[in-house]
Amino acid sequence: MKAMTKGLVTLLLFYCVTLAGHAKLVEFVLTNQELLLDRDSQPYNDYLSQLNKQLGQPQSINTLAIIQLNSHNQTVKIEQLTSPLVLRGEMFNPQTGLIESVTNQPLATGNLYLDIDENEGINKILIFSPKTMPETGLTWQFSTERNVALTNIGIKEKIGESVFKLVDNGPSSNRVDLVFVAEGYTQNEIARFKEDLTAVVNGFFEEHPISLYKSYFNVWGVESISNQSGAGYSYPKDTRFKSYFNCYNIDRLLCVDISEVQKYVSQRLSSHSRDIIVVVVNTDKYGGSGGAVATMSLHSSAVDLALHEVAHTFGLLADEYDYGSCRVAPASEANVTNNRSGNKWSHWFDVANNVNVFEGAKYCRYGMYRPTNNSLMRALGQPFYAVNSEQLIRRIYSFTTPLSSQTPNTKTINISTQQQQAFSASLLQPTTKTVTAKWQLNDKQVSSATDFTFMGNNYPPGTYQLTVEAQDKTKHVIVDRNNRLKDAFTWTINLKAGSHQCHTPASPTHLTAQILDKNTFQLSWLAPEHAQHYTVQRLIEGTWQDEVSTTATMTEISNLAPESEQLVRVIGANGCDEMGKASEPLEVSLKRTLNF
Repeated sequence: MKAMTKGLVTLLLFYCVTLAGHAKLVEFVLTNQELLLDRDSQPYNDYLSQLNKQLGQPQSINTLAIIQLNSHNQTVKIEQLTSPLVLRGEMFNPQTGLIESVTNQPLATGNLYLDIDENEGINKILIFSPKTMPETGLTWQFSTERNVALTNIGIKEKIGESVFKLVDNGPSSNRVDLVFVAEGYTQNEIARFKEDLTAVVNGFFEEHPISLYKSYFNVWGVESISNQSGAGYSYPKDTRFKSYFNCYNIDRLLCVDISEVQKYVSQRLSSHSRDIIVVVVNTDKYGGSGGAVATMSLHSSAVDLALHEVAHTFGLLADEYDYGSCRVAPASEANVTNNRSGNKWSHWFDVANNVNVFEGAKYCRYGMYRPTNNSLMRALGQPFYAVNSEQLIRRIYSFTTPLSSQTPNTKTINISTQQQQAFSASLLQPTTKTVTAKWQLNDKQVSSATDFTFMGNNYPPGTYQLTVEAQDKTKHVIVDRNNRLKDAFTWTINLKAGSHQCHTPASPTHLTAQILDKNTFQLSWLAPEHAQHYTVQRLIEGTWQDEVSTTATMTEISNLAPESEQLVRVIGANGCDEMGKASEPLEVSLKRTLNF
């Protein structure tokens, strides 16, 4: 939508929904009414600098950047969203996989949904949109600002509609959450949605490189009940989201009420849990569409179409076919360029034998170039290939980090030379197990394992910096300019001389459990003052019983009843075997729903 390259948007505060915790869902209605008006970005240069530092330049014309400000005009949150003001319509022939028609249809209005944390005192948002510059391609420009006023509204749900987690690979804060929404299922048909969805999800995760990173995704199913089954043609049936084919007179273009879908999903899932939204329409007719909300039917070829559209909105990849409205210009997307040298992907020339420079891309037969002769961004039934796969992996790491968690989770550690402290890192691994850990103590590498024990008696008293760095060294990413595939955590260790007197140990604190399998977990804690060894106890039939004795501050507890609930505590003892007070009990649940 070329109109998005300049001007501002009209925003009307519509309503707010109370979510879990302290977040409220705020809806803004966007229109194209003021898009052609230019705004002076000079007063917002500081915010533009923050935006460019965190997000980099826009990689798609169909995105918006949002900055949330508190009452002191300080930045609280920066996020990038797919613009709700454009509908992507690409129709491929299901037999040949070749493009037949394409449209980027501007929408008169669209809805923007933001989760606002009440505790942060957010009272203003700034909205930035991409602007095309002749020499450099896309850049962010200020569009508009609006004050935020929070009000409450109830959520109405129909009996029989529910949200379920089909695949649970971990916390949404460190996963890509893929949401599939049922459309055109009647009350009698909705029980079949989960079965239909299982086949769709399997198709998604068979595609490279997503297949390698399937543990980085959660999958949600959101049910809705329609009065009629399937989708309409040229006009909607009586379905929940008004789906119909022949949208904009394109036979296979399958449209829904995008704003209604966004509102429906946003009322049920937080922003962390709805990174990608795809509507699954209960019909075997081939079709779909893309944009802020993608659609797909149950046709066997529709999964490829949905993957193509998700690669646009999530992967920020461009079309590589040469059909459509051509404009030769610099491109921000990773897989197209107007530079015939192909310098953008030249790092792959000597690595992938099918990567070169091929003329014809982004709707232009001449003057725009793509990295491979064919790919899923050009025709269905094709792989993504190296350049597109690299970009998709980088985008996965825009939502996740290879360092899933670390213990202790406090940054300052105080121990004596008579004590030791265990540290551990939990790594988020692809199927190729390419994420590695590196431990450095005062900038000197001390370990490459996933844990490290600091032995107080091995070092003189003083202050130490311990850092664990996790990095995905996958061969599928060569260039990672923003260090998306790397993360680190640093502890400050204050080591003091130990006393030979026997003081009663304090209670261990910061108990943390990491689930290893359905009957095993790892327990860790902070070393309390004067403690030199520990007893771990488990509550069994109402009585605390000793489970493990250790000098470390981390241990595994295994051979438990599968998927059971456990209650544990830790007691420290000094060098005179004098026991201290027990820690606060920690409840550990071994229940997880991993469906891969």
